[in-house]
Amino acid sequence: MRSTSQPDRTYLIGDFSFDPAEKLLLHRTDGRKLWLHPLEAQLLELLANSPGEMLSKEAISSALWNMPRSREIEKRIRQTIFVIRGALGKDAIKTGLNEGYGLVLESSNSRPCEEPDAFRRSAYGFKRHYGFAIVESGLFSLSCAIPLFIETAYQRDVWWNGMGLAGMLVLGLSFSFALSAFVITDATVGRWKPSTSLIAGLGFVVISGLVICSVGLQVLPDVPITETYFFQAQTAQFAFAKSICVYSLPVFMAAVLVPYRSIISVEGLSFQQDLEDAYAYEESIYRLDVRILVLLLAVFSIYSVFTTSYLLENLRPSENQNIYSFLLLARNATYFLIAIIGIWWYYENQSRSASSQPT
Repeated sequence: MRSTSQPDRTYLIGDFSFDPAEKLLLHRTDGRKLWLHPLEAQLLELLANSPGEMLSKEAISSALWNMPRSREIEKRIRQTIFVIRGALGKDAIKTGLNEGYGLVLESSNSRPCEEPDAFRRSAYGFKRHYGFAIVESGLFSLSCAIPLFIETAYQRDVWWNGMGLAGMLVLGLSFSFALSAFVITDATVGRWKPSTSLIAGLGFVVISGLVICSVGLQVLPDVPITETYFFQAQTAQFAFAKSICVYSLPVFMAAVLVPYRSIISVEGLSFQQDLEDAYAYEESIYRLDVRILVLLLAVFSIYSVFTTSYLLENLRPSENQNIYSFLLLARNATYFLIAIIGIWWYYENQSRSASSQPT
């Protein structure tokens, strides 16, 4: 791919100042910064170098790829134009009758913007969906901390000493690990294959689960605490580990991290600098069917309701039974919230991506 960057040159485009050398869009009013990836910056500079003109797709293909116009390149150009419009505004680039594009350009000057390479980031991924990441990380941390108290609530007068500090530790660790999983997943968009980066993100969550379980092993007793009418052989440590490994981690992975990876992969297609790699990357994205997620949630709900009801009906009388039951139901509620919010977010973003694809 050809490089079109001219050193020490910036452009005023609408409310933004564009520095192609830094691949930086700087909002001139509020100072907001957006960093473009190479292809986006090269195409925007190509349009900026021809103010008032409409560049055909043939001209763009020749300038950027030194190749004749093809169906694959047309799609690539449309995707890149779509991303640039998302940053500058839909009216910043005009579409001509001859299937070309032109930039609405105000003026130019010769003062570059400077920013360390290490801080170059896109407008996608974690920055775009940070609210979702924070909410889901918070719910995940609750789903990990509540079981500490569940496993000791039946005899809380004996076992709750020091449990508050351990609960805060698990809460902080699980929140940090979950949020880091989002960041790690986002950081590999377009740099690793989707399957590889997804495995890395899931692997990090698994490691976090092991760390959280190790905390439970240190503070929880290795004997059964909750008394039931049926045979109860699970120690408090084992029951806590089961809550983390069988419920919290799988729900977070299936309903949150995998859909998140799919969405930001689709949004990040324009990050690919090489045309052939970009299309191989697009084909390898793992897209979930929302109906499958809903079906899994339904199966999990039925199983959870059945096992919880069975356990509560077979508890032996205890003065702490109400506290135990409340915490058990609160833990289950966090599972459902994690899954419901994740599926809803995935459905909304999947629908938005499908309806806004450039044509």
